[in-house]
Amino acid sequence: MTAAQVEQENIALVKRGYEAFGRGDMATLRGLYEPGAVFYTTPHDDAEGTYLGRDAIFAYFGELFSESEGTFKATPVAMAAADDRVFVLQELSGKRKGHPLQENTVMVFTIDHALLREMREFVTPQSGLKVFWSD
Repeated sequence: MTAAQVEQENIALVKRGYEAFGRGDMATLRGLYEPGAVFYTTPHDDAEGTYLGRDAIFAYFGELFSESEGTFKATPVAMAAADDRVFVLQELSGKRKGHPLQENTVMVFTIDHALLREMREFVTPQSGLKVFWSD
């Protein structure tokens, strides 16, 4: 398989993940992650920002949906791949305690043996995410 084919397969994997997340299909999404996957994100209030293992990541996803009363969405705007990494410009949206969220962030996914191994989220210093998730 060529490098371009691998990159296209990696993009397709990440797209499947966004689609499953958008539908709230955690069973499908869970099957796309390695058990030892890691997610590094911006700390929100009491949340530490580093989630070690698929179970911790999915507990965090549950918190996102619960805290936003099911309105939290992550929508990919653009994707690109290089080797084992997929870069996604995403739009986050939702409502929490009457406050709207509309924010662009960048996600970098690392793929290993056709499974998501690592996610890193990057936000601007002016990001409103911390305020959105704070009490």
